[in-house]
Formats: sequence, structure tokens, C-alpha cells
Amino acid sequence: MEHLNYQSVIPGWPAAATWPLKLSGSEAAGPGRARMAGTLADLAAAGSRCPALALVRVGRRADDLAYESAILKRAEQLGFRAEVKEMKATCSQAELEAQLAGLSDRADIDGILLLRPLPAQLDKAAAAACIDPQKDVDGMTAAQQARLYSGQTPYFAPCTAEAVVALLDHYGIDPAGLRAAVLGRSPVVGLPVALLLQARQATVTVCHSKTKNREQLLQQSDLVIAAMGRAKSLRAAELKPGCVVVDCGVSPDPADPGQLAGDLDPAAVTDTPCKISALAPLRGGVGALTTTILLQHTLEAYLARQAQPPAFLGLSLTDYLRRLSNAAAVPGGGSAAAYVAALGLALAHMAGSLAKAPKDPAEPGAALLQADLRQAQALQLRLSRLADEDARAFLPVTAAYRLPAATPEQKQARSQAIQAALRAASAVPLELARTAVDGLKLTRHLTTAGSRNAVTDAACAGELLLAAVRCARLNTLINARQLRRQAESGRDMERRADLALEEASRLNQEIQTLADGLMPPPLTAD
Repeated sequence: MEHLNYQSVIPGWPAAATWPLKLSGSEAAGPGRARMAGTLADLAAAGSRCPALALVRVGRRADDLAYESAILKRAEQLGFRAEVKEMKATCSQAELEAQLAGLSDRADIDGILLLRPLPAQLDKAAAAACIDPQKDVDGMTAAQQARLYSGQTPYFAPCTAEAVVALLDHYGIDPAGLRAAVLGRSPVVGLPVALLLQARQATVTVCHSKTKNREQLLQQSDLVIAAMGRAKSLRAAELKPGCVVVDCGVSPDPADPGQLAGDLDPAAVTDTPCKISALAPLRGGVGALTTTILLQHTLEAYLARQAQPPAFLGLSLTDYLRRLSNAAAVPGGGSAAAYVAALGLALAHMAGSLAKAPKDPAEPGAALLQADLRQAQALQLRLSRLADEDARAFLPVTAAYRLPAATPEQKQARSQAIQAALRAASAVPLELARTAVDGLKLTRHLTTAGSRNAVTDAACAGELLLAAVRCARLNTLINARQLRRQAESGRDMERRADLALEEASRLNQEIQTLADGLMPPPLTAD
């Protein structure tokens, strides 16, 4: 059988007499760890918090505990914060989903890793749906998998699968044109590594428990990725001379209780002559690189979340309320006030939709009513978007407060940054107040159209819009009174907020008076 001659394409490739070359995951991870250490040092110097990873483990599987220990050790070395959420093996689906949803909502968590496989009573897909895709650093959510399968970027591939390709790259093993056999088809390693190798122009065969003639397929394979989780089941007789083997399998060693074993039979390494030209073994192989890639994903997720403030516009009401009730600073009172005002406009629109209008669309009254309804929809959308704008305005304020203040120069720079951020942030509640006042004017106009069926909706719309203006005024006052270096600017903000509240109160009173006039007469005693 013809040997695969890696020596002809890779400088320094060992001669057959010295096979196998060990592919060291720790060595391959070195450059990535150095880059992360530099980035984390820069973050610390800027006064930023360190990236945080949450690990969720169900039960106490030996392989899970080993992986968890390696992650915690590496995270501490590099300066990441990692916390473990241990759940009983008998936990319910609801308990697991609540844990994952809570971590997704926490602003201080950047990455979430759910260790798998899960106990039989748990639904992995339903659990994955509770993880924010932006925090899914192991590629298990549907959103991340869709990007992987469709070739879109950016995405977080499952870490072990990505580590396999990164390990090959480090040692100059180009998958293009190679015949690759992937043993195992799990969504954690087998399937994603097959896709990643295909994307690198390898010819890939995925083998599983029902594959026929596996030995024949393997004897044609230049590259073998073992990810079955079947201890010592890959034998030397199945392998092509000169092949590269990456052992990703982890399972209890039947010959040594309490220990773990890879998929490759150790005899395949000690055979003379050895068929394997290069090997990534269970210990010291791809696992050491996997933990580094997991932390790299966590750092990337952290940086992406810093650059892109949270968005609430597309959330369901249930999801928004869950985020609002957590301990994070965003969303806060400003976004809630904007949504209250948007809800008021929605009620005003409904009240106007039920109002009587001329049946002929060409008549002026009908055209005016339709114009009012279109304006109500536009204002409602604008108020909803102000919820996101309030979050974007708030983030620079928190960033400014985190700046260092150890020296007089740093204190001055920090104070100036805080003042500038507050001044910019104050524009949002003032715009919210103005937009809500416009909504009150429109609600008053729609109420005059007169519909007894929607009188309470119009009255409630007025109260909600007034409440939003009151909240916007409070936020403006808080910001304005911190603008010590721009006292006149702060006083101007206060005046504008007071005028908005005064006008809003007058408009709402007119709406309530109109609504009272449409109410049915009070009940009288028989």
C-alpha cells in the first residue's frame, strides 16, 4: 500500500523510522494564549472588567469534570473569570432552562458552556434555545449551527471541532485534497469537524455505528479524526500507512477504572513499524487547544457585546420583562418609559380605529383619520426604538465611570469623560418627553373623534403617555444635576423637562375630560 509522503510537502516532517510525530495541543495553543494575555492586560489597564465564562454541568461525569478542571485552570492563568453552575443529574428540564436563561440575561456573563451529553430526561435542543446565541461559545444553539452549516461568518464552531483544524494548521497539515475519515457523527465533534474539513477542501467520509466496510474506508484515508467515545476501538490494522490521527474520543478506560481512554488502541502506536506518521493523543493533544479556543470564543463574545449594545426592539414582551427584572443596569428606567409610551400610542391607535368616520374615503374626515392613525403607528415605532437608544446612551456613562483615577491627570480625564457621556445621554429622555407629548396631542385628537367603545382605551393611553413623560423628566433631572461643570446646560435641561411635563399634564387632563364626556351616564338606584 502506498505511503502518504508528508515529507515532500511539509519541511521537517519526520522519517518513518521515528513515527509517530506527536501533535501537541499545548504547543499549538501558545500563540493564541499570548495574544489573549495581551488583550486582557490592555482591558485591565483601561479599567474594564475581565471576560466571564459560565460553565453549566449536570451530574458528575468523569470526562465533564476533567474538562471543567482544565478550563478553570487555563481561565485563571490567563485572567478570565469562570464560574461553575453544578446541577444534580436528576434535575428537571425546567430547572436547567431557568439556569441557562438566567445566565443569558446576566450582563456580567459573556460566554455560556453547557457540558454534554446530558442525562436522558433532558432535552438538549430545548435547553440550547434558552442560551443567548451571542453567548453560545460552543456552537450548540440553532443560530450558531445554522451559520456553521451554511458557511456564514462570524460563528462559534464547537470548540473541539475547531481545535482539530487549528492543530492541523499549526503543524502545516493542509486538509485540501486529503481523504479524511471522521469516526462519529455527534453534533459536538463529528459533524462540525466534517463540515470544517470540507470547507478546507478535504474529501470527507463520516463513519458511524452502521457504516459498512469501515476498515476499507479507513485504509484509504490520509487523515483520521476519531470522535466515537469508544475506548481503544480504533485498531492499527484499519489504518493507512503514513496517516495522521487526531484522537478526540473520551470514555472510561475498561482496563483501568477511574481513568479515561481515547478511541485509539495504544498498540497502534507501539507497533513496529508504526503506521501513524503523526498523532494527537488523548492526553496532550487536541484537548489542550480546545480550552484555549473556548476562552478565545469567550473573549470574542465579550468584545462583540461591548461594541454592540443590547437591543430590545425585537424581543417578545416576556423576554423583555425577564431582562428588565435582572440585576443588570440595562435595560433600565429609560427603556421602560419608552415602552410605556409606545403602549400608550398603541391604545390610542386602537381607539382611533374604532372611531366613527365618514364612509366615503374621499371625504376630508376619513382622510384625516387615516393620517392620524398612520402618525400614531410612526410615533409608536419611534418610541420603541428609543428604548434601544436609551441603552446605547447609557453604556458610555458606565464606561466612563470605570476609567482609572489613580493620578490627578487620570481623575481629570475621567471627570471630563463622565460629563461628556452624561450630556450626550441626557438627549434621549428629552426626546422621549417630546415624542410622548406629540403622542398626547394625537391621542387628544383621536379622542375627539368620539367612540364610546374605546373611551377607556383613550383615557388609559393618556395616562401611560403622561407617566412616560414623568419618568423622562426624572431621568433628565438626574443627569442634569450631575453636570456640575456645565451648570447652565444642566439648568436648561431641567427647564425643558419641566415644560414638557407641564404640557403633558394639560393634554392628559383634556383627554380625560373628553373621555368623561363619552362615558355612559352613571348608574341610578331603582
